[in-house]
This record gives sequence, structure tokens and C-alpha cells, in this order.
Amino acid sequence: MDKILALNILSFLNVREIINTPREISGGLLHKMYKIETDKGTYAVKRLNEEIISRPEAPNNYILSEKFASYSKGNMISAVCAKNKNDLPWTIIDNRYYMVFDWIEAHSLNQNEIENNHLLIISELLSRLHKFNYQSDLVNKEFKNIYFNDFEQIIKDVSNDVFAWGISKHQLIENIKKWINLYNESMCELSHNQIISHRDLDSKNVLWKEGKPYIIDWESAGYINPTIELIDVATSWSRDENGRINKEKFNLVIDCYRENYKINDNLSNAMIGNLGGMLGWLLYSMKRFCDTNNNEDEKELGKKQVIVTYNHLKRYIEEIPYLLDENNR
Repeated sequence: MDKILALNILSFLNVREIINTPREISGGLLHKMYKIETDKGTYAVKRLNEEIISRPEAPNNYILSEKFASYSKGNMISAVCAKNKNDLPWTIIDNRYYMVFDWIEAHSLNQNEIENNHLLIISELLSRLHKFNYQSDLVNKEFKNIYFNDFEQIIKDVSNDVFAWGISKHQLIENIKKWINLYNESMCELSHNQIISHRDLDSKNVLWKEGKPYIIDWESAGYINPTIELIDVATSWSRDENGRINKEKFNLVIDCYRENYKINDNLSNAMIGNLGGMLGWLLYSMKRFCDTNNNEDEKELGKKQVIVTYNHLKRYIEEIPYLLDENNR
């Protein structure tokens, strides 16, 4: 990004000067993110992925996510919210969407930096989000089944007789079928209890400054069963740097949440229900690899995420009996 483009993006904030050349920083796996220093302060600017924002449901999703972030901030959650232009959380330059945030000099934690006090803070914060029982008609509440047919055609297109993405085609098909069936069955019960929440509250989306958490990247906000999100947070925050879940840390998150908010669902079902997000990301990564409109870097990122997500799903299924002892059923 050059200074002229940065100035155009930030003009609605009355920025008159870009002090340094905008610097690209990590923006996750979907978007581009830049740090921009100006005469009015320092901003983080996110350029939204064109494929994501072009989806029919995307504008409402982003509007909802920022409304929920703003509501949470108004209720004493340290949410980092986008700057609104004409009551919308983006500005459009040359048909590209940009979101602007105040820059916070803080950092996310690596897995080996996460300590018990962080787990207690995050668990209590999650319970507060769930107590809001936030509702909105901007997004749909209904649960949608996942269908293997969506995966099957892609696997056929990229595979030879034996392998797809270096994975045994037979094992890939059988495992995905099994996981989808388990997920759909579990959601028959869990889909009746839904609230709007963050839905991506892992360590990369929490910045820490002097022991205080700042919640970023609210774009995944939407309806979710609260116990599924609890399981997702407990598993992601209790993993070590090698991806293994520490059972004591997992239980600490669950127990702290229980002290602050009632768990109304079966945890075993919720563990299975948590497959939905991973299966959705697996399908998106497969499509990303196969999309002929994507450049080679995008396709390579898709390929890597297919392999990483598939292996993550396998490990997660193996961990469920270990995590759900007599205290967590």
C-alpha cells in the first residue's frame, strides 16, 4: 500500500498526512492488514478479502459483527471496533473494502505464553458475552446441515486414484463422511439454544496490554450455541505449542465458566458440535485451492490449510474421550 491510497482510505477521519510508508502486518489467513502512522494518530487498516465481501450475506454479517462489538464495548468489554463511515464499518476505494481501527500497542500470546490467569480472564470474559443473550435479525438463526456432496466433487477434481493433497483418498472420504454425520446428529439438540457471540475467540484475536485483554476481529460474530463456543475456547486456549491439549487447562476454562454462567447443554454433544467450524474451514480451504481465479500463493495457502485442518480434525476426534471424563459430561 502506498501513501496516496492510505490517505484516500483515511480521509473520512480528516487525516491530512501519512507520516511513514504503510507497513503490512499479519492479517490472518484471509485479509491484508496495514499499520499506518498519520498526523491524527496510528491506525490499523484491514483490506477485506474480495471473495469474502462479495458474498450476498457478507455486508450484513460485517454490520452485525461491528454492532455486536460496539454493544460489547458499551458493556465493559474491551472490544476494538471499526471506525464507521456513513454508519457503515468500511470505506470503499476502487471497489475494495477497507476497515479502519485505532492501533493498539499490544500483542497476542503464543501458546507457550498462556498462563492460568489468562485462562481465567478469557473464560470469565466469554461468560459475560454469553450473558448478554444478544439477538439480531441481521443474520439467520437457523442451523444448516453440512453435506458430504459439497466435499466429494472437489476431492474428485483434485485427486488421482489414491491421494488428494497427499492424503489417502479413501481415508479422507471416510473420515469426512463420519465427521459430518456426527456433527449433524449433535446439532439436532444444540441448534435450539443459540445466541450471538464472537465465534473466533482464540489467542490470535486477543491482544494483551499490561495484563488487560483487547478483543479484535469480530467479523465471525453470529449465532452459535454457547456451549459449542465454550468448548472451542477451552480447546484452543489450552493447547501447547505442539498442538496438544492440556487437560488441566481445559478443565480450568470449563470450571471458571461454570462459576459465572450456567451450562445448559451436554458437553459431549458440544464437543461434536464444535466440528462445524473446522469442517467449514476445511471446505473453504479446498475451494480456495481449486479456484482458478486465485493466484498461486492463494492456492498454496489453501493446500496447506487443507492438510493442517484435516490433521487437526483427526487429532480433535481422538482427544474427545480423553477430555470428557466423569466431570465433563
